[in-house]
Amino acid sequence: MASKAEAKAMRERSVSLPSLPGRKGRVGRAEVRVLLTSTRFVASLFWLTIVVATMLFVLPYSERNTSPVFPWFVVMSIAVYLGHRFFPYEGYHPWAFSLLLLATDALVAMMVYLTGGSRSALSLLYITVIIFSSAYFDLLETLLFTTVTCAIYFAPYLYEQMDFGTLKEMAMSVPVYFLIALSGFFVISKAREQEREKKELSDIIDRADRKNRELSALYAASIRFASTLNPEEIIEVLEEKARDLVPLDAMLICLYDGDGDLQVRLSRNVVDEESFLSYQREANPLYVAASAVLPVTISRTGEDPRFDPFMKETGFASMICVPLFASNSVIGVLACLSRLEEAYDDDDARVLLTLASEAALALEKAGLYRTTLEDKSKIETIINSLTDVLLVLDREGKVVLANPSAERLFGPREGIPEEPVGETFGRAEGEVEFREVGLEEALRAVLHEGRQVKNEVVLKADSTTFFQAIWLPLQDPAGSVVGAVVILHDVTDFVELDRMKSNFISMVSHELKTPLTSIKGFVRLLDAGRVGPVNEKQRRYLEIVLRQTESLTKIIEDLLDLSRIEAGIIEVRRERVDLREVAEGVLAGLENLAREKGVAVFLEIPDGLPAVAGDTERLRQVFTNLIHNAIKFTPSGGEVRVRARKEGGECLVEVADTGIGVSPQDLPRIFDKFYQVDSSTTRQQSGTGLGLSISRELVAAQGGRMWAESEKWVGTTFSFTLPVWKAVQTPVSDSEWRSVYPAEGELDESSGRGG
Repeated sequence: MASKAEAKAMRERSVSLPSLPGRKGRVGRAEVRVLLTSTRFVASLFWLTIVVATMLFVLPYSERNTSPVFPWFVVMSIAVYLGHRFFPYEGYHPWAFSLLLLATDALVAMMVYLTGGSRSALSLLYITVIIFSSAYFDLLETLLFTTVTCAIYFAPYLYEQMDFGTLKEMAMSVPVYFLIALSGFFVISKAREQEREKKELSDIIDRADRKNRELSALYAASIRFASTLNPEEIIEVLEEKARDLVPLDAMLICLYDGDGDLQVRLSRNVVDEESFLSYQREANPLYVAASAVLPVTISRTGEDPRFDPFMKETGFASMICVPLFASNSVIGVLACLSRLEEAYDDDDARVLLTLASEAALALEKAGLYRTTLEDKSKIETIINSLTDVLLVLDREGKVVLANPSAERLFGPREGIPEEPVGETFGRAEGEVEFREVGLEEALRAVLHEGRQVKNEVVLKADSTTFFQAIWLPLQDPAGSVVGAVVILHDVTDFVELDRMKSNFISMVSHELKTPLTSIKGFVRLLDAGRVGPVNEKQRRYLEIVLRQTESLTKIIEDLLDLSRIEAGIIEVRRERVDLREVAEGVLAGLENLAREKGVAVFLEIPDGLPAVAGDTERLRQVFTNLIHNAIKFTPSGGEVRVRARKEGGECLVEVADTGIGVSPQDLPRIFDKFYQVDSSTTRQQSGTGLGLSISRELVAAQGGRMWAESEKWVGTTFSFTLPVWKAVQTPVSDSEWRSVYPAEGELDESSGRGG
C-alpha cells in the first residue's frame, strides 16, 4: 500500500484546491524540535569541520597521535557526521537523539584526549553538545544530559594525574555548563513557542484559504445547479465539482428507483458497477450511507470490519460515500474511491455532504418541474378535449383561461383572456339569457361568498341552445377565494326530451281522465243498485274498483298539475285564507288514515293567527300532501304535529313527524320530480314521487318557499312560508291569475328534500 506522504502528494497533483498542512486527518508534520530548518546540514558540517581541523592542525603536533585511540577517533568522527547528517530532526525521537549526543560526547572526549587531556581547549566543544540537548529536549531531559556531559568532561581524571588546582578549575566550569543549558533551554523554548504560534497562525490562514476556496467552489456549483433543470447536467456538475474538491481514482453517482434500489446514473473508472450495488446492503457503504443519512468514510482496509470484504472485492484502499439528501428523503448516493490509503477525512465528508445536498435539491427541483410539466400537459389535454365550455376567472371576474369549446362559442381565444366574463358572454352570436340566477348574482356568490352556484343559460340565436352553468370557487390552501371556474354543459337535448315527456304526460293524462270518470260514475251506479240488486261480495269488489279508480284519478290529476307547472300555466287565486280552517278540514279527511296507522295528529295553530294571501284549494292540496306523507311514513305510536306562527310579514307553517326520516344524501333530492327514497320502508308505500315537487311549486306560485329538515330514524319537518294577507300592498280581487314559476335556486334558499 502507498504511504501517507504519497497520498498527500497525489492530492497535490490531482486537486485544483491545494492541500493544506494544517488539515486534520491528512498526513501531518510533527512538531519541529530544532528550530533551524537546516539543522541537519549545519550540525553535520560543524562536526565535520571540527574533526578535519583537529586532524590537520592539532593532531600532527600532539604527543598522542600514535595512540590506539586514534583509529577509534576516526571511526567515531565518521559515525557522528553520518548521525547528524541523516538524523530525522523533523520528528521527536529522544532515545535516538540521546545516543547521537552520547556519541558526540565520546568524540569530544577522544579529541580532548588526543590534544592534551585536561589542558586541551577542545573541551569547550562540550558546550555545543549541551546547546544541542537544550534545543531538542525538554527541561528535565536537558538537565539530565547536561549532567552526563559534565561527567564525561571529567574523563581526563581517569588517564592522567591532576592536581587540586586543575580539578578546581574544571569543577568551576560545571555551573557554567548548567547555566548555559538552562539559558539555552529557555531561549530555545521561547523561540519554539513563537515558532509554534507562527505555525498555528499560518495553519489558520491556510485553513481559511481552503475554506474560501471550498466556498467558492460550492458557490459556483450552486449557481450551475440553479441555472438548469436537466437532471443529466446536474449529475455532470456534481461529478465535476466532486473531482475538484477531493482526490479520487473512481466515482459512482447512484439514484434510487421506484422499487427502493440504487441505480447507477454516472460511473467513472469503475469496471464492474453491478458488484458495487449487488453486494449485501448491511455491508455495502453506499446503502449504509443512504439509510443512515450520514457520510461513510473508509480511510484504509481494516478500519471497519463490516466493509473489509467489500473493499477487497472492489480493489480500492479508501472510500467516501455521502447521501444525496433532498427536502425530506435520500434520493441517492455519491461515492468517491481512491487506491491510496488515508485519502479521505472528515473535511472531505463535510464538503462533499454540502455539495451532495445542493445537487439533491437541484435534482428534486428538476423532478418536480418535470412532474409539473407532465401534469400541465395532462390538464391541457383534458381541458382541450372537453366538449363543455370552460372558463377560468380571476379574483376580479376576468377570464384568464378558455378552452377550444369556449372559442367556438365566444369567438377566437386570443381575445378572451383578461376581459370581464360579462363581455365574453356578450361576444356570443345571439342573445344570452341567465335564468334562475343572474350573472352578477352568480359572480358575487362564487367570488365573494365562495359558494357553488348552478343556473341555466339560454343562447337564443338561429336555434335556441340551453346550457347548465356550474360556477365553482377556486380557493388557496388558506381557504381564500382566488378565482372561479365556469362550466357550461349543453343540455339542449335533455330540455327537448323533457318537453316531449311533458307533452306526452299531458296528452296521456287527458286521454285517461275521461274514461276513468265514466268508470267511476258507472261503478257508483252499480254500487247504488240502480241497475239491479248487488250482494255483499259484489259490493266489496265494487268498493275496491272505486278506490283504485280514485287512486288512479289522483295520479292523473298530479300528472296534469305537473304538466301545467312545467308549462307555466298553473292557475292560482289570491284570496284571504284562514290556515287553521284549511288545516282542520284536511285533518278531518285524514283522520281515518291516522287511526288505522296508530299515529297521533296534533293541530297547533293558534286562533289569532293572521290570514294569509293564497289559494284555498291549492293550500288544501299542499296540506294534504304533507300531512298524508307524514302519516304514511310514521310508524305506529308516532306523532304528527301541524304548527303555524307569524314571522315578520309571513306565516311559517311546519308539518313535523317522528317517522323514519330521510338520510343526508337523499334530503337534497326529495323535491325532485318522481324521486322516491330507495329503502325497504318506503317501497312498502305507494306513490308517484310527485306530491312534494307539486307542493313546493304551488307554494312558490303563492309567493312562498318550502324546505325540509330531517334526521334518519328521528323524524322530518317540512316548512313553508306564505305572505300575510295584510302584507299585500295592493288589494287584489278574488280573480284568477297565471303564474310563471320562479327557478329552483330562487326558491330553495334552505335545504330541500324530495320524496
